[in-house]
Amino acid sequence: MTSNGETAALLGVTPGPGGVHADALPPRSTSNRSAGRHKWTFATLTSLALAGLCALAATRHGALRAAGVDVDDTAARVSQLPDFGVDTLSLTSVMERLGVNTTAGLTELSVDYAGVKITGNVYAKLWDEPWLQRTPLITWPEYMDGPDDPARFTVLMFDADATFGMQGVSEHEGKRDQTFLLALWTDCQGGSTVQCGMQSNMRAKYLMPAPPAEDSRHQVVFLLLRQGERPDGLHDVRFWLRTDQLYRRENRVHELIAENGHLEPKAMTYMWVDGKH
Repeated sequence: MTSNGETAALLGVTPGPGGVHADALPPRSTSNRSAGRHKWTFATLTSLALAGLCALAATRHGALRAAGVDVDDTAARVSQLPDFGVDTLSLTSVMERLGVNTTAGLTELSVDYAGVKITGNVYAKLWDEPWLQRTPLITWPEYMDGPDDPARFTVLMFDADATFGMQGVSEHEGKRDQTFLLALWTDCQGGSTVQCGMQSNMRAKYLMPAPPAEDSRHQVVFLLLRQGERPDGLHDVRFWLRTDQLYRRENRVHELIAENGHLEPKAMTYMWVDGKH
């Protein structure tokens, strides 16, 4: 599979300062005359295709029911992530292997690095390091019932393509199927990380994503979770790590999710970071 950069080169797209986005495709030339001549044919083909898909789905559901599979229950357990285009599948895989339940549906999280909005773009450590070094501002006003809402939230930021070591070693030396915790905010109130984002309040101090130079780009994920009530009546997040500790961050995301069943996933977003010098 080609990288975003290769795709951009093939399509003749010039990467902007915010990285190359999957939607940055050149406009297709169209002809009104051609569109008018083929309008009826296109509509007919579309209807036939939809009819075929519906028939295929009905046949598949019938076969599943005959085999004793609860189709309704299976459909209800399907992951519901925002539409991130071609990256939706890889993000779904990340959530599944970490044990994050996304069946209730997630929205796209707002992450801002001093004016740079994170929406799945590709960033290079070589060029974007100055602003990547800053702690991002993360907001979720859509989940707040006014300024006095006491709801608490946790935000995770992690490298989803790590292997071992500080932020993963060469991908040629191991399978990239672990995580590296880059930052952890807990007990966040007010719909943002303004207060809980102060370094003295963070559960895990922010580290700039910096994949090894010999690796291909890494996927960095931001995940918002609402802190519900634990069985013991508390809302705190069970997780031990010194705020400024730079080690013991590898493969901790699965542990945090597993030990805090009261955390409810609400929103997420991501970016790609290339660590080449």
